[in-house]
Amino acid sequence: MIDIRESDEVAQFARAEMAHAKLGDRRLDARLGKIVSSFAARPDASIPSACCNWAGAKGAYRFFGNKRVTPEKILEPHVDQAIERSREHDLVLAIGDTTYLDFSQRKEMEGIGPLTGRKTTGLGLVVHSTILASASGIPLGVADNRVWARDEEGYGKGPERCRELPIEQKESSKWLRSLEVASDIQERVGSKTKIVATFDREGDIYSVLGAARDRFDVDLLIRAQHPRKIKEDPEGRALWSFVESNKVGEIEISVPRGKGKKSRVAVLALYASPVTLQSPPKRPKGENDYGPIEVFAIHAKEITPDRKSDLISWRLLTTLPIDSLEDSLRAVELYSRRWLIEQHFRVLKSGCKIEERQFEEADRLANCLAADSIVAWMVLYLTIVGRKTPDLPCTVIFEECEWKAVWVYVNQKPDPPETPPSLGEFVALVGRLGGHLGRKGDGYPGSETLWKGLRRVPDLAGMWLVMRNIG
Repeated sequence: MIDIRESDEVAQFARAEMAHAKLGDRRLDARLGKIVSSFAARPDASIPSACCNWAGAKGAYRFFGNKRVTPEKILEPHVDQAIERSREHDLVLAIGDTTYLDFSQRKEMEGIGPLTGRKTTGLGLVVHSTILASASGIPLGVADNRVWARDEEGYGKGPERCRELPIEQKESSKWLRSLEVASDIQERVGSKTKIVATFDREGDIYSVLGAARDRFDVDLLIRAQHPRKIKEDPEGRALWSFVESNKVGEIEISVPRGKGKKSRVAVLALYASPVTLQSPPKRPKGENDYGPIEVFAIHAKEITPDRKSDLISWRLLTTLPIDSLEDSLRAVELYSRRWLIEQHFRVLKSGCKIEERQFEEADRLANCLAADSIVAWMVLYLTIVGRKTPDLPCTVIFEECEWKAVWVYVNQKPDPPETPPSLGEFVALVGRLGGHLGRKGDGYPGSETLWKGLRRVPDLAGMWLVMRNIG
């Protein structure tokens, strides 16, 4: 019998990413490679289905329950590879964000907590991740996963109590964790690559801005939320009233179609100014006073939206130098890459189905999450790279047996071409396997379609090898 997994692309990927696993036992290192390979071949399958037999599934469950196995150790070899990929770029974004895993239907899971909030209800786990991405929007890897359960007794005690605690004792310390990760990555990649910590509005916290400057020495790009006071304005106007007095230019951007909305071209006015943020007059006891913080403030605001709900308005704070219209445009473009972490979470939930994993303990689920995160990165990477570099030959990622098997199956022709298709052409074929129709107006297959197609590639490649040997 031919061992498909020894020849297909996902096994090659798993060996490359997990080559330097350091779990303290060669058997555990080997098991990790097998698990990631199995999960990557069938991203949306249950653990028994992905591992193909009960022996493999039992080994996976034992692995995730092993006391020597931690999420950090599972991610470590992947992070090493992500750092190597990062060294190839002048600037890399360390994007931090939070998602919630809902296990309300499995209340018997040990170690979960309340998720009640504006967007979440029930019981589950909080996950704060930091991923690395190039300036052009290529996902380079998962740098960190922090997983925890909220304390049922302490959660929801009210904003007053929350304001009395320093950031280190609050859930918002997760942003300091992302800063620390970004700082560690910066130290490892060296001075030729600039690491920029990138957060959404939830990360607009005075202590985060100060810590980025004084404690971690990393650049920051953040979407602003608060109308802060600034040193430059003696009239006492809020930050953004001052910034909007300094228009630096206008730009046109293409807005893709959304649900019930057509694609369109939007004209944005761009405002930018260096400002000095004043420290808040009231701070929790024990909170550091970082003093005035110098940043660049940028506001990209749509001039004539089609309707009010379509208004584009981005307010950014950054420690990157902004000396021209081009610098402001670049900062806006860099922040637009933040959507990659939203896509990562979507693949993790809808593709890898992390919320459907069957575990009795949250600690074991956290270990599984680390492995699934690597697989989610792989799916997203393939999706983005296929768009960014469509002219590369598909053999940079896929094996000969894979592209030939898929080409023959999709095109319903017995003989594949002598020259491999381009990566863009082959990703389109994989999309066809996942249900993408491939018509002119259908656009590029998305990550959901691709992971459905990817899970079929190993089976087709296996059949191709079998038939070739028979022939």
